[in-house]
Amino acid sequence: MHEWSTARRFGPRDERTRTFRPSVYALAVNERGQVAIVRAPDGTFLPGGGIDPNETPESALAREAMEECGWRIAVGDCLGLAVQATSLYEKPSSFFAISIVDDTGTPTEAGHTTLWLPPDQAAQQLMHESHAWAVREFAGRIGPGIRTIRPARRIIGFHQDAEQHWVADLECGHTQHVRHMPPWQLRPWVLTPEGRAGKIGLELRCAGCADGPTVS
Repeated sequence: MHEWSTARRFGPRDERTRTFRPSVYALAVNERGQVAIVRAPDGTFLPGGGIDPNETPESALAREAMEECGWRIAVGDCLGLAVQATSLYEKPSSFFAISIVDDTGTPTEAGHTTLWLPPDQAAQQLMHESHAWAVREFAGRIGPGIRTIRPARRIIGFHQDAEQHWVADLECGHTQHVRHMPPWQLRPWVLTPEGRAGKIGLELRCAGCADGPTVS
C-alpha cells in the first residue's frame, strides 16, 4: 500500500498558494520495452491528467487514455505516488500500470500525439520531474509479459469501517475503500445516501480478484 505521507515531492518549494489538483498517470510499456508518452500543446507528459469530481483514479485514467491516445485500457496496480508542484498547481499524482485493450488510433481530443520511446529517452522528454522519476523507477518492472490487471466488479452496497471511512461492498465479496479526504481523494458523493445510491452498480477494479501476478 502506498501512503501520501511518504510520497516523493518534485518542483518548486516556495510558499506561493497553489490549487490542489489530484491527478493520475499511466505507465504503458510495449513489447520492445518502450514507454508511451504524450506530446500535447502544453508539453510532454505521461498519459493521464486531472481527476474530475466524482471520478475514481481508475475511471479518470480510462477517460484520459481515450482522450489523449485513443486507447481503451485495463488499469492495473498503483505503482507509486508523487506530488508535483508547478507554478499554479499542487498535483498529488498516482502512477498506474496499464494494459491497452484496444487502440482506436484516434484520440478524442485534438493536438495529442502518442510517442513510444526507450525509458531513458522518454524520461528526458517529460516536462514534470515526477513523470521522469516514475519512468526511471517503474518502467523496467512492467511489460507485456507481466499482467497487473484487476478485474472490474460492481458495487452492491456500502458500509463504514471502524474509523468511519466509507467502504464499497463489491459483488465478488471483496471490499474497497472509497474515502473522501480532500484535497487528496475527492469523492463528495460518498457523504450522502443519495450519492452512494447513485454509485450502486459502478464498477471498481478489485485487488482481491486480481487475475494475474502483480508487480511487487
